[in-house]
Amino acid sequence: MLILFDLDGTLLDTLEDLSAAANHALELRGLPLHTPDEYRRMVGHGVRNLVKQALPPGTDDALVDGALADFKAYYSAHIDVHTRPYPGIPELLEELSAAGLQLAVVSNKFQEGTEHLIRHFFPGVPFAAILGLPLRGGARGLPARRRRGPARHLPHRRQRPRPAPRATKKPRLTVQRTGR
Repeated sequence: MLILFDLDGTLLDTLEDLSAAANHALELRGLPLHTPDEYRRMVGHGVRNLVKQALPPGTDDALVDGALADFKAYYSAHIDVHTRPYPGIPELLEELSAAGLQLAVVSNKFQEGTEHLIRHFFPGVPFAAILGLPLRGGARGLPARRRRGPARHLPHRRQRPRPAPRATKKPRLTVQRTGR
């Protein structure tokens, strides 16, 4: 069995480092800063959306792009300053792994950052896959456009032939998001 985890707000509390990076971008522009509690209501839909919400309403795209680049540069250099695993998470991951379950992380954070945080905070956990967003844009590290789900890159034991489609509908799997 393979268990997929989200990273931010599920395994790790990254709010303080995300807040610091967003406030850094605002401070460079002489704009008012926000508290972590204010940022808590802004996270969860990608960093571009976070930066856009942190900026004053009606900010043009060029300013958003500049603030986003500053956010990413700061965050990449300070990604693990305040970030911490939620209580009990390291032990849970170790127990699941010891029970023979495969674990994977799927995140909308950039791939290198996702890998760094997992290796830094969970060094003894053998994850089957660590999946973040690919980068584009060279040194600026802008996230690539989202592809249709990273799960297609997960390791498979062996390919099995698919059965013919049934006429009846199967119940749909629902996923409950925890954390923020």
